[in-house]
Amino acid sequence: MEIIGLSKNHQVQEYLKSVYGLELFEFEGLPAFRKREMCFLGGFKGFYSVLVDEKKENITEIIKDFFAKFPKSASNFSVSDPDAKGVLVHYLLKLSRGISVEERFNLYNKKTRNQVRKSYLNNLRVEIGTPPKEFYDLYVANMKRLKSIARDQSYFERLQKFFGESVICFSVFDGDVLVGCNYAALSQNYIILLLNLSRSEYWDRNINDRMYDELI
Repeated sequence: MEIIGLSKNHQVQEYLKSVYGLELFEFEGLPAFRKREMCFLGGFKGFYSVLVDEKKENITEIIKDFFAKFPKSASNFSVSDPDAKGVLVHYLLKLSRGISVEERFNLYNKKTRNQVRKSYLNNLRVEIGTPPKEFYDLYVANMKRLKSIARDQSYFERLQKFFGESVICFSVFDGDVLVGCNYAALSQNYIILLLNLSRSEYWDRNINDRMYDELI
């Protein structure tokens, strides 16, 4: 069983222990976390395990055994089988190292390829690195547009304290103005996008396509 994802990251394990009081243990080769009588198989919140090319029947049987042993439980996985039950399913893109631009573009459908190419023709610049100082303001503006409740800034400060350089942003600027940002976390051979933020008035320049392509 190939297991990747943030739950395998030591920094994440320390973060979950410090912030949420979760203790790490192992169940049938999978990471699990415990806080008093509540147990979490595979991870907690957005810090889940990714099971690569694992059959649905295998993981659902392990989850069943876990729930039988720990009645107050939750499972938190991503698997490639869209029919899997009791797990978090999302798109998992596997890439070989050294993939060429042509090979990367072949991953996209025709419309997406055209949008990505268009995104490289504008005069916006992309910076890849630590979160820019304008990140939180852009995040709050996006939460207001989505009519969602924004997390306090201390949430991101704690993440960056534990993750350090494992937190990476793909930021798009118009001059000195931050107009888009993909906020991601790295873990060995795995990267997860935690937030996609952008100014709607720049969507006609395909800035989201540019950020996703830079991340890939």
